[in-house]
Amino acid sequence: MVIPVPEAESNIAYYESIYPGEFKMPKQLIHIQPFSLDAEQPDYDLDSEDEAFVNKLRKKIDISPLQFEEMIDRLEKGSGQQPVSLQEAKLLLKEDDELIREVYEYWIKKRKNCRGPSLISAVKQEKRDGSSTNDPYVAFRRRTEKMQTRKVSMDLIFYCIYRSLSRALYIMTKLFYRKREGEKTL
Repeated sequence: MVIPVPEAESNIAYYESIYPGEFKMPKQLIHIQPFSLDAEQPDYDLDSEDEAFVNKLRKKIDISPLQFEEMIDRLEKGSGQQPVSLQEAKLLLKEDDELIREVYEYWIKKRKNCRGPSLISAVKQEKRDGSSTNDPYVAFRRRTEKMQTRKVSMDLIFYCIYRSLSRALYIMTKLFYRKREGEKTL
């Protein structure tokens, strides 16, 4: 039996005219551009007082509400318990000095009037040491009793398999003895 093979022609000049030999390996084979919806949004949200300040500030300096939110967000995340200084704020924000000074003064004033540790709202959670009592405002609580592990159910499965195999062994030995006794009587 012969396997048919089609005839092949070699036309190197035609091949090289279609596929030039100037291929360069790209630095990155797969490139994904993020959607505009996936852009990083600041955690800080404008309130009505902030909107009034931004509208007043817009008359002097060009600033958008999103840009203001990002500036306040960077200031909040850059400072821990103590607010950052004006020089540190200039390093964090990298904007026009007059704009930084106006936003910084507004932020300091608002931060001093704030009751919480930060202007960015966060979900209240239980303390790690377990000392918090039945606070109704705690959103996520730690489990008090330990979760039952899968090991218990696996032990049960192994026990059932062991029991089934023991019964099968018992039946097989009884069959063996019955057959041997039957052969003796013949």
